[in-house]
Amino acid sequence: MRKAMEDGALGLSTGLEYLPGMFAPQWEIVALAKVAGQYGGLYVTHLRDEGLKVFEAVKEALEIGHKAKVNVHLSHLKIAAPKLWKTAAQLLGLIDLQKQSIQVTMDCYPYTSSSTGLIVLLPKWSLEGGERRFRLRLHNEVLRQRIRQDMISEAIEKGWRDFSFARIASCWFDPSLNGYYIHELAQFNHKWQQQLPSGLTEIEQEAEVILELLKRGGAQMIYECMSEDDLEEIMCHKNTMFGSDSSVRYNDMKSKPHPRGYGTFPRVLARYVRERGVLSLEEAIRKMTSLPAKVFKLGQRGEIKEGYFADLVIFNEHEISDASTYDEPFNPPKGIYFVLVNGQIVFENGNERAIYPGRPIRRAIQ
Repeated sequence: MRKAMEDGALGLSTGLEYLPGMFAPQWEIVALAKVAGQYGGLYVTHLRDEGLKVFEAVKEALEIGHKAKVNVHLSHLKIAAPKLWKTAAQLLGLIDLQKQSIQVTMDCYPYTSSSTGLIVLLPKWSLEGGERRFRLRLHNEVLRQRIRQDMISEAIEKGWRDFSFARIASCWFDPSLNGYYIHELAQFNHKWQQQLPSGLTEIEQEAEVILELLKRGGAQMIYECMSEDDLEEIMCHKNTMFGSDSSVRYNDMKSKPHPRGYGTFPRVLARYVRERGVLSLEEAIRKMTSLPAKVFKLGQRGEIKEGYFADLVIFNEHEISDASTYDEPFNPPKGIYFVLVNGQIVFENGNERAIYPGRPIRRAIQ
C-alpha cells in the first residue's frame, strides 16, 4: 500500500460485496486505509451491502474513515432492496450527521438498474473458501438445496416475489442467452436444464437456473433494483458526483451490457437536467468535472482555467441525449460535437481521430 501511494496512487479501493473482500475484517481495511490517508489519499469503497443492510454498510465505511483518518468515497451509492425504497433521504442524513473530521463523497449513475455478476444473489456462507469451494458445494445435493432456499429467502426478504428483476447481459458459456430475464430462461429447455430437479415451484426453478449458470461459468447481469425517487435524492446531494461504473465497452454484436457504458453523462443532461429539471445545467457539470477532480486530487483538471489541461466536451444542451438502451446498449449519444483530451481534438462531428494524447494521472500533491 505504501509503495502504491509513493508511486502516485489515488488511494485504497475495496469491493466488500465480492470475493475476497466480503471476508475482509474491518481492522484489516483500517490498517491499509491509514497508509492511504498518510499520503493524502482516499478510501473508496463498494459497500459490503447495498440492500437490506445498506445503512450498516455505510456506517462501517464511515467508521473506517474515522479510525484511519482518511476521507471516504462511496462508490455508486444506491438502495437495492424494494423494502427500503424511499429511504435515501435517511441514508444521506446518516452521512451528513457524521463527524466533520473527514469528508464523505459519493457517486451514482442515472439508471434504476445496476449491473454485476450473479454472485450477489448467493448467500455469503456459500462462498467461503472461494469460487472453487462454492462449485464443490453445488455437487452436494443437501448443500445445493440449502443454497437455493437461502437465495429465495433473501430475495423475498428484500421485497422481491421472484428473480424476474435479473436479466443476462453477457453469458460466458452461451451468448444466445444474452438479453433474457431469469424467469424467461426457466421456461426454456436447454440440455443443461434437463438435468435440473423436477417438481419445483417457479421461484425454485429460477434459483436452480441461476446456480446452473454459475456452475457453468457465470454471467454478467443487469438487475432492475432501484427506485427513481431514491436515485434523484442521491444525485441531488451536494457531495454526489456521477460515474458510469462501466468498463470500456466494444460492440461484439452478442452481449447486452448495461447502457450506462455509453449513456451515463448524456442521460444526466437530457433526462435529469433538461426534461425533469432535477438539477441545473451548471450543477450537473460541476458534478461531472470539478467535484471529482478535487476529491480525487487530479491536479489541474476539471475546470476551464489558464494553465489547466484542456479536457473538454463541447455539446448542444438542447440536443444532447443518450441513445443507448438495454436492447441496443452500443448506440452512441447525440448532441456531442467535439471532445478534446489534453488540448487535442480526438472526436469531431461524429468522427474519431486516430490520435491518443491521454496520459497516466497520478495523485496531485496539494
